[in-house]
Formats: sequence, C-alpha cells, structure tokens
Amino acid sequence: MKARRCIVIAFLGLLGAFSLGCDAGSSSSDGAAGASESEGVCSAVADWSAEHAAIEAQVVVEVNLRRAEGADCNTEGVFEPAGPLTMNSLLQCAARLHSLDMVTRKFFDHVNPDGEEPWDRITETGYSWGTAGENIAAGQQSAKEVVEGWMASDGHCSNIMGPDFTEIGVGFVPGGDFGTLWTQVFASPL
Repeated sequence: MKARRCIVIAFLGLLGAFSLGCDAGSSSSDGAAGASESEGVCSAVADWSAEHAAIEAQVVVEVNLRRAEGADCNTEGVFEPAGPLTMNSLLQCAARLHSLDMVTRKFFDHVNPDGEEPWDRITETGYSWGTAGENIAAGQQSAKEVVEGWMASDGHCSNIMGPDFTEIGVGFVPGGDFGTLWTQVFASPL
C-alpha cells in the first residue's frame, strides 16, 4: 500500500544538534507483519530492566508536559499545545533496539552500520505507520535532562511537538562511549 510518509530525524549529542529534515513519498508497511514476527524482532528487548523502563516512562511524562504547554521551536516554528502521546509497545521495541544497537556496535547515528534507517526498524516490528520521526541523544543522565536537550534543539523540538504524532516509543540504554544512549520514536498509525 502506498502512503505518504514523513520522516524527521534529529541528533542530539555531545557535539551539538542537527536535523535531517523530511522525506515524503515512499511507501510504508502494509501491515502484513504478524504478531509472531514482531515478537521475534522484539525478543532481544522483551526482558527489559524495570529501572530502565521507569526512565523511559518518565521521558513520556516529560514529553507530554512539554506538548501540553506548546513551544517555540525557533527555525521549525511555533507549535500550539498538542495532545499527549501514548506509549506503543512496537515503537518502544524499535527505540530500545536502536539504543541497544548503538551501545553494542559503538555508533551514534539514525542509520545503523547495516544501512537500516528509522522507518525500517519501525516497519520490522509490524507497526503500520503513516508518519514517523526519530530523536536520538547521548550522554544525558536523566529523563528531564534529555528532554530539555531535545527541546533546546529546533529539529528535536519539532518532533516532540509534532501534532501529527499520536504514539511514542522510548529506548534508554546505559553504557557505551557516551555513558547513555536514548532513542525516541514517534509515529501515527495508518
């Protein structure tokens, strides 16, 4: 099924922040992936630390507080208050897998060493999406600190405030060269 999709990816790390913009035009998942396929893809992150899961949930709380206030994302525009995002287990799987992969293979990028991009990871979980975005960050020590950093960066801020997004997944993994890796995956289902 062909669907218009918008991919917005933004980096936040020790060396600064930047956004790679929007890609609109390719097809997204047609929803053909079954539950057993997503369970297989997500098995590596199914047994997650309760402490890490609590930090991820706190990120969602912080994001929803910001969305409720509205925000000036500078070059990305002023955003009116937006409705809260709900945690989606498939998006959380995609976010956790990416954070874990970045720590394990020692890279910091939206595209992994195999060339897999954010929308590939989302689709592999079985999530059928129409609009998607991703924020990554490295080195922040708390949910509040990482969300503050993302809000101070135009591209990250616009992902957080994006009114077209309705669901979120968060992946937090301590370790690696930066000490912590964070991934936020935003989407709206088809």
